[in-house]
Amino acid sequence: MRKEKRRYILIATIIIIIFVIGLYIYKTNTGILTCTTKSLENGMMYENEYIVTYKNRKASSLKSIEKITFDDEGMLEEYKETLEDMYKPFNELEHYQNDLSIRNNTLNSVTEINYKKIDLKELVKLDNTVENLLDDKNNVSVTKLRKQYIDSGAKCHYKN
Repeated sequence: MRKEKRRYILIATIIIIIFVIGLYIYKTNTGILTCTTKSLENGMMYENEYIVTYKNRKASSLKSIEKITFDDEGMLEEYKETLEDMYKPFNELEHYQNDLSIRNNTLNSVTEINYKKIDLKELVKLDNTVENLLDDKNNVSVTKLRKQYIDSGAKCHYKN
């Protein structure tokens, strides 16, 4: 009887350990990478935030929030028109959306990309630098995205 009780305790302990390890592995393979930059150049304040959701080191989606604050409303309008022209072909892709607005002397650009659903071949045709972000299975690598943001001066952190 005593041996049998020990066996049940041992089996229960092993099951709990396997469950905890599995939960840890699952939790560490999914998360959010957030990268931010802030700079002041020629009287313009640039603030950027990139939020990447990922699973198994593959980016699932990206939301980028880019802001330019400047006193000259006319200059912001020019920037907005330039960005509208730049994003126009991208906005024609399904699962890619860029919205531009000007409020309180700030040009806001919000881009959302669903990497799980977007046609990456078409995205690469429009921007060949995206190819540098792909892993060997043609998924967008969260590690490569992070490196790109850090190389451009961003500070990044992971959150599970």
